[in-house]
Amino acid sequence: MKAPARLPQRGQADRPPAGRSAPFLPMRAVAGAPARAAILYSILASCRMNGVDPWEYLADVLIRVSTHPSSKADELLPANWKRVILPTLKPARPAVPPAAAFAQA
Repeated sequence: MKAPARLPQRGQADRPPAGRSAPFLPMRAVAGAPARAAILYSILASCRMNGVDPWEYLADVLIRVSTHPSSKADELLPANWKRVILPTLKPARPAVPPAAAFAQA
């Protein structure tokens, strides 16, 4: 007869597995959440490696992805996006006008 598996002691089930940090605890409750978090962290790391502002990149790509041709999907990667698409974007209006605008008024 095989011995039953050892049950975790009280509190052991609440601790993260070795090598993981505490922020992943809430994500384990949702199926697939750690994988989605890993994808997001990979995108953010790729943006930082290529000198791309992650917020600007994600805002543009999430809008563009539904209409962008699948044959040119590689243009949406951060390195290619910076070279191909970023130069075509119009600069956003500054939230606060420059100080020179007040001097002319």
